[in-house]
Order: sequence, then structure tokens, then C-alpha cells
Amino acid sequence: MEVFVPIKIKHATIYHPLGNIVKHNTAYYNVLVQKCPEYIQNPTNKDNYIRSSCIKRYRNEDVQWPDHPLTPQGDHMGAIIIIKSKDDKYLLVRNGKLWGLPKGVRHYKTFTQLQNVCNKTYLETGEIPVFTEVVFDEEETAKENIIRETLEETGIVLDPDKIVECSARRNQHPYIRFYYEADFTSYEYIKVLEQNGTDHENDEIMWQTETTILKLLSRHREASANSNKRIFNHVTYSYLLSYFKKQK
Repeated sequence: MEVFVPIKIKHATIYHPLGNIVKHNTAYYNVLVQKCPEYIQNPTNKDNYIRSSCIKRYRNEDVQWPDHPLTPQGDHMGAIIIIKSKDDKYLLVRNGKLWGLPKGVRHYKTFTQLQNVCNKTYLETGEIPVFTEVVFDEEETAKENIIRETLEETGIVLDPDKIVECSARRNQHPYIRFYYEADFTSYEYIKVLEQNGTDHENDEIMWQTETTILKLLSRHREASANSNKRIFNHVTYSYLLSYFKKQK
């Protein structure tokens, strides 16, 4: 199950375009899963990967979410990527009820470092460290952001030289869009999972053909008035719709 392991800081200074912020005795939201259930190949569908057992999710709205770099308009910056296999299938991940592409908001590099130290210390000692004086000023680049998020969510190590940034045309979200052609087939992906594993964030992984994704996009659009029947998160839906329109 997810365990709440807050990142505790006595004095934090956050730099961003809206003005610097100073916080005292902050405890940022952070969870980890000890002995996280691994993904296994669905015996009825070789392109589908499910958890070997369910992860019980930590639920608490009274938490301080980490401060992330912001645009001048006050929006979270992030990155999202379409990954295509050698056999022309596209990678999707499911978080809760919704499917999406690998994506995430940018971190301050200091936050990632503190998170790694905090998790390592807790796993080794059971103690949660307290950091005294911390400055958040150096941001991940969009490419660094998507490399980290993709590795965490899918176990895929992206080659920076093969990552293609896509046009921002009709992109209403502050997420930089990327495209990547993997050097393995959807079936060979199991080797990546076995070698690298993933974090605990998502619940399912699936490779889908263009034909299937177009059908899912249509179903999502028809269900737009009913949030319970939507298939994709909104950032993913917008990018997939734009991407496949360009292919025609």
C-alpha cells in the first residue's frame, strides 16, 4: 500500500515568475510503496500489463502539494509524450479510471533530490528526515522532465537525441509535446519492465493500434458531457486528437 512519507523542510525558498515565496515548517506530499506490486503481462492480451496485486491508495486532501515551476500566467509547466513501438503501436497508461500518455509537471531539481534522499532514508531506517534550509530555483527542462516521468511511469529509458518536440499548434495546455520511436516492439516491452520496473503511480499499461485509439477518441468525445464515461485525461485527449489529425 502507499505510505505517506512527507518531505519535511524547516525553511524553504521558492523562486518563480510570480514572486519568491518563503515557507516555514513545510511538509510536502510524498508517498511510496514498499515492495510495489510489479506489472505482469495479461495472459489474454500480450499488449496489456496489469499489477500482480492492487495497490491501496493513500487518500488525504489535507496535504501540501509540492511547489512546481510556473508559467508567468501561474500555470504548472509540464511535458507529455507519444511513444510508438516498432510494430506501430502506442503506449498508454491508466491512472484510476482514466487512460493517458506518459506525462507530468516539471520539478525543481532540488525537489527530486530531496525526494530521493527522503525515500531512501525511510526505506533504510524507517525515519523521515527533516531538511533545514532549502532553495528551489533550478527547474528541469521540458526534455529532462519527460525523460524522468517516462522512466518512472513505464521503465523506458529515452534516448535524448531521439526525442522529437512537436509543434505547439492548437496546444491549449502548458505541456510541451514530444514524440518518440522506441527500438523495440510492444511484445518486447516486457523485457524493459523486467529490467527497470516502474514506480507505483499508475495501475495499468497498454499498447494500442492507431485504429483502436481513434475509436477510443470518438467514444471519449461522445461522452464529454458525462465525466464518468470519459476515457482519457484532458491533456492526453487534446494531444492524441491533434497528433492523429496531422497523420491524415
